[in-house]
Amino acid sequence: MRRYCILILIYWVVAMPAVAQIPTAAVGDLGIFERTGQYVDTTLRFVTEHGDTVVLGDVLDKPTALLLVFYRCRGICSPLMDGTAKVIGETDLILGEEYQVLNISFNPREDAALAREKKRNYIAQITREVDESGWMFFTGDSLNIASITDSVGFKYLPNGPDDYIHAAAIIMLSPDGQIIRYLMGTDFLPFDFKMAVIEANAGRPGRTINKILQYCFNYDPDGRRYVFSVTRVAGTAIMVAILLFVFWLIFSKKNRSGGKLPEADEQQSTN
Repeated sequence: MRRYCILILIYWVVAMPAVAQIPTAAVGDLGIFERTGQYVDTTLRFVTEHGDTVVLGDVLDKPTALLLVFYRCRGICSPLMDGTAKVIGETDLILGEEYQVLNISFNPREDAALAREKKRNYIAQITREVDESGWMFFTGDSLNIASITDSVGFKYLPNGPDDYIHAAAIIMLSPDGQIIRYLMGTDFLPFDFKMAVIEANAGRPGRTINKILQYCFNYDPDGRRYVFSVTRVAGTAIMVAILLFVFWLIFSKKNRSGGKLPEADEQQSTN
C-alpha cells in the first residue's frame, strides 16, 4: 500500500504540474488546429483602422504576428491583446521594422471606427515608444474572414448575436504568408516570441516551447531578457530526488524483510 501511495505522491507533485501546462488547442470543431507550413490566401481583402481596403499580401512584407480577435469580446481577446502589448514592450525587437502585429476581427459587424478605438487603447499599454503603424487593427466581411480563419485552423462558435466561443493564440506568418508557428494562450515569453519572429523571417516552421521556457526561465526587467531560474529548477530536482530516495527506502526495506521471512517460518516450524 505504501508503494502505491508514494507513486501517487510522485505523480501529483511531478507529473500533474507538467500536464496542467499543456494547452488544449482544439476540441472537436472548436479551438486552434495547427497548420504550420501551409499558406494563407494573400489575395484576401480587409479594412484598416483608417477605413482603407487593403490586400493582405500588400501588408505582409515582414514577419507578422497574426491575432484573430473581435473587438467587443468580453472574454479572452482582451488578455490576448494585453499579452501582446506586454511582449512588444519586453522584446528587444523593433516593432514595424523587424516584425509587425496584425489584428483581424472575425466579427463581420465590427467596423474601422471600433478598430481605431481599440488600437489607441492597446498602443497605450506598450511600455516603450514604438512605431504605431507596426500594430494594425483590421476588420472584414464574412467571406474574407472565413477564408483567413479556415486557412490557419482557427475554429470558433457563435454564442449569441455578438459573442463567440474561441481559443487564443499568436499565429506567426512569414513575409510570403506561410504559417510558421503558433504561440498558444495569452501570456508570451519575449524569448519565445523573438524565436518565432526569427523563424518567420527565415521561413522555418516550428512548434512553441513556451511552457517549458516559462518554467525554467524568469524574466529580468532590468536586463530585458530571460535568465535561467536556478532556484526553481534546482528545487524541482531536489524534490524529485527526495521522492525517489523515499521510494527506494520503502522498497529496499520491503525486499530485506521479505528475504528473512522464509528463515523465520522455518524456525517456527522446528519449534
